[in-house]
Order: sequence, then C-alpha cells, then structure tokens
Amino acid sequence: MTDGEREKIKAWVGNWKVAGEELDRLKWEELRAMDELASARIFNHLTAGLPGEWEPPERECGLVPQQAFFSKAHADQRRR
Repeated sequence: MTDGEREKIKAWVGNWKVAGEELDRLKWEELRAMDELASARIFNHLTAGLPGEWEPPERECGLVPQQAFFSKAHADQRRR
C-alpha cells in the first residue's frame, strides 16, 4: 500500500467518523420528536411479514410483551 493510498483511507475513515456522529445525532433528534402514531406506523411496517399477530400491550406492560413477541418471531424465522 502506498502512502497516497494510506492517506486516502485515513481521509475516508475521518469522513465517516464525522458522518456517523451526525447521523447518530439526527437519529436521536428524530426519535425524540416521534409521536405515537409515527411509532405505530414504523412498528407495523417492521412487523408486516412476521408470523403471528401482535396486540399492543396494556400501557403499564411496557416493553416486556413486545420483546417476547420479537423473540418468538426471531425464533420462528430461524427455524425456516
């Protein structure tokens, strides 16, 4: 590898470091601004092809039923 190639790789890595930080900032900004309707639309899109049906948990149930659903769906996909 030549010195010129090394410099190009270092520049490329540096650019992606900056871009990655900016993308991470934008991701968290969008997540903070997301409302329940947008969240539901994204969730429905992500689970469209999964086996079984998911019903929204009671408000106080939180993440546990959702994680159980994803775990079961993941196991079902691995068996295929």
